[in-house]
Amino acid sequence: MAEVAKLAGTTPRQVQRAITNGTLALGRQVGRAQLVDDVAALIWRRSVARGRRWTPQVRLAAFGLLESKTTELLTSSERSRLRTKLRSMTAVEFAHSAGGVGGAWARYRQVDDQLHSAAPLDLWDEGMVGDHPMRLATTEHLTSFEQVNLVLPDADGGLGVIEREPDDRLARRLLDGYLLGNSRTSAAAGAEIESKLRNV
Repeated sequence: MAEVAKLAGTTPRQVQRAITNGTLALGRQVGRAQLVDDVAALIWRRSVARGRRWTPQVRLAAFGLLESKTTELLTSSERSRLRTKLRSMTAVEFAHSAGGVGGAWARYRQVDDQLHSAAPLDLWDEGMVGDHPMRLATTEHLTSFEQVNLVLPDADGGLGVIEREPDDRLARRLLDGYLLGNSRTSAAAGAEIESKLRNV
């Protein structure tokens, strides 16, 4: 817990609160110690900021503005306020408001190579976070995913799965690159996000 807090530049209490409210995925519990895997900690660190998270509608509107500078999901006055907010945001603040990776995060050890009810998530530039090679996928329901795949929960496993609906919009791809990429990929994605935010 203290190591995660030090990595994120925050306090152990804030780390505990993030685990409790689900914004930081708990890898496993050993006795009274709560362990967080390195990827979950980095995702959280790259998206920890103050303020409320957007509702699903506002998040979709923000993604639309980032990608095509337009959205029909909000009224004109709501769009104007969101544009003003977006233009002053950093990549960290955008990631926080957008809800990080978009859903619950779990890590597994695969027993075989086949994946059912999951969509592979390919990061541009193949730049992945972590010290070991990891495959990423998304699924709409982690419980169903676990029922139909030969996987074992493992905080050091080589398969990371995010519980969310498929989403191939540019804003989501950039956000994934920023949150899940290695330092080079994350920096490039963050710079691109901030460039687009200035021009919504």
